[in-house]
Amino acid sequence: MNAIAIVVLVLVVNVSACSKSPATSDHPQAQSLLPPAKTASPATPASADAQPPGPPGPTVRAVTVPAGSELVVVLDTALGSDVSRVDQPVRAHISKMLIMDGVTVFPSGTNLMGRVTAVERASQGPGRPHLTFRFTSVIRAGDGIEYRVATAPITRAAGDSSGKAPMKAGGSQPSARGEDVRVASGDGVAVTVSEPLVVRVPLGR
Repeated sequence: MNAIAIVVLVLVVNVSACSKSPATSDHPQAQSLLPPAKTASPATPASADAQPPGPPGPTVRAVTVPAGSELVVVLDTALGSDVSRVDQPVRAHISKMLIMDGVTVFPSGTNLMGRVTAVERASQGPGRPHLTFRFTSVIRAGDGIEYRVATAPITRAAGDSSGKAPMKAGGSQPSARGEDVRVASGDGVAVTVSEPLVVRVPLGR
């Protein structure tokens, strides 16, 4: 009886061992039905998709002042055929801003520099006393940039009208002889640009 019990126990143990084989051997296709494991993709730097900044916009605009343009100017230097001399410095400033193509080329207060080019006194002879001057540079108000400028000569002769209209460049009206001519500081002058002038105007001013 004991021997039979022992045989039965051995058989039960062997059957149990066979029934506990791995699931993979019983179902060889089980693993193939599972979705593939996801692998982490390398991180993309944030700057890779960022667009580089574009070039900065222009800060200045080149404007050409054509020959024949007129500058309305007020003298800051008093002149006279009896007291002025050739090469004497002459200063003035623009009293009416110059606007071209919607841009203020020369604001009011822009300074002009020039010199006396000819003088004839009443005491020098029977000729008509006169003086001539012209401007050679302009210093733009706001940024202080100086430009060389060519202007027509401005002549004032004795006996010319001293009305409120600005003196015109290039000559004077006939008048009586024998009187020295005077040009006061504060007198208006119309200055004519004789050659094209390129001015670099800061935008937004």
